[in-house]
Amino acid sequence: MFQRVDITPFGDDAIAPHVEVWQADLDLHLSQIAGLERLLSAEERQRAAAFRRESDRLHFTAARGILRQILASYVGVAPPGLEFAYSQRGKPGLITGNSQGEIQFNLSHSHGKALYAIAFNRRVGIDLEKIRSLDGLTLAKRFFCEGEYSQLSNHPKAAQNRAFFQLWTAKEALLKATGTGLIGLKDVEILPNNDGQLFLAKIVGNYPHNWYLKTWEIDNWAAAIAVETLK
Repeated sequence: MFQRVDITPFGDDAIAPHVEVWQADLDLHLSQIAGLERLLSAEERQRAAAFRRESDRLHFTAARGILRQILASYVGVAPPGLEFAYSQRGKPGLITGNSQGEIQFNLSHSHGKALYAIAFNRRVGIDLEKIRSLDGLTLAKRFFCEGEYSQLSNHPKAAQNRAFFQLWTAKEALLKATGTGLIGLKDVEILPNNDGQLFLAKIVGNYPHNWYLKTWEIDNWAAAIAVETLK
């Protein structure tokens, strides 16, 4: 149902001891979904029931149930017994068995696939998006920084869509790590370095500037993780 992702090829050995990544398939048999639903709180069940599309409801149920199973393995508490607190912008944090806040987490799911990041004593954000056909350049011009739009424009047309999703997931992972959310899309500027790797070029506001940022692909999904380095 879910499995650890080997992050050692990500290229930063200093980060590996401080974060673990899990991957899950959310397109499960209904009996498996029912089992995961029993792990959820009443509030989570209400959120699931609010989705109009059945696929969205089932994916949300699976994603939250699996999250509880993963977190339970870290704190030694049964999945239904976990309690969460939420920031003003809705970022969840674990309360149960985590009094010092040493365990931080983030999750993302898209079109039946999910990623979970578990970090120790540092902030973390993760994002996942199915790569699909859309007018990424127009979206970038409206919502991204000028430098980001410019570098996307320089890609060959056939490569712009994939590059857009790589940049989008990187920005959202970082904004999820800071707890800002999509309202801060123009507060962070992420650009490619000389090797083509994306890095944080600018961040506005009272946030740390030291982040490890990595993008990769899973089949036809773009993924990104942002981890506070504490340097």
